[in-house]
Amino acid sequence: MNLSCFVIVSMALTSLLSARPLGAAESYPNRPILFITHSGPGGGMDTMLRRITDVMAKEKLVTQQMRVENVQGGSGAKAMTTLVKRKGDDHVLAGMTSVWVAAPLISPEIKVSYKDMTTIALLGVDPNLVVVRADSPFKTMKDLLDYAKANPNKIKQAGASVTSNPNFDRIIIGEATGAHWDYVAFASGGEAITALLGGHVNLVIGQPADMGGHLKAGALRAIASFSESRLAGYPAVPTLRETGVTARVSRGTVRGIVAPPDIPASAVHYWEDVLRKLTKTQGYQQFSAEIELFPKFLTSKDFRQFLDEETDSLAKSLARVNEAKK
Repeated sequence: MNLSCFVIVSMALTSLLSARPLGAAESYPNRPILFITHSGPGGGMDTMLRRITDVMAKEKLVTQQMRVENVQGGSGAKAMTTLVKRKGDDHVLAGMTSVWVAAPLISPEIKVSYKDMTTIALLGVDPNLVVVRADSPFKTMKDLLDYAKANPNKIKQAGASVTSNPNFDRIIIGEATGAHWDYVAFASGGEAITALLGGHVNLVIGQPADMGGHLKAGALRAIASFSESRLAGYPAVPTLRETGVTARVSRGTVRGIVAPPDIPASAVHYWEDVLRKLTKTQGYQQFSAEIELFPKFLTSKDFRQFLDEETDSLAKSLARVNEAKK
């Protein structure tokens, strides 16, 4: 072999060998994916992430292994901080809920928020229901509002913290309609439902997943939903807007996916596409129906705008609560 042929062959071999690792490096994802959640095992977002990763694997939407890690503590602050510290790591994602919007506003010591992250996609919201006991004299939302107008602060609503959305919704509805009632805070939503079942309060505003068993058993009755349209599982329950209340109440608990800051745009587009395909699968739609998740898919830019609007609304609600305390 003469020198010129040797050089040509050597260059060709070098090109082939160097192309293999380059191609591997360019593929995405090229290692296991980690999903972080602030929820404990069996909690809402923990359950959701485990179900959707199972569906993505089964449908071969993602071929890399996916695992879920529970990072609990600080009203979501620990999970948020963990995610933000993974700056640029496009193989780490997190499931976020409304807690990630509310916590930084309520607790000044929390120094991170979704604004420090890369938004990927909104998957949907858990809309609230206005629920009374089955034997309540309030057969409709109008009944409840009319009574509250005529008898200010006689009705009692049970809920969790006074800084939770159901209390903000009570204030907003009161301002819009002139119907005012009291709020009784309990340590958890479960205790609030127990108080309603025991007849100690008149209503609860909460998620279908938390009260579905009691609703289906006939112990409780829903008189309105905060969803944009009627829920598939409760087709006879009118939306709040249908009852004549047009005030901007909370849209429910946000269920979305976010990532660390500064990940490549190509990774954002990849997950937008995968998650859009996920929402069209039978497995995902079955899970959504089980938890009464109201479908609302938004890609990165629109999801961030959605969160900005939620933040603005929540900040105004907090201001109202603080004003009421004076």
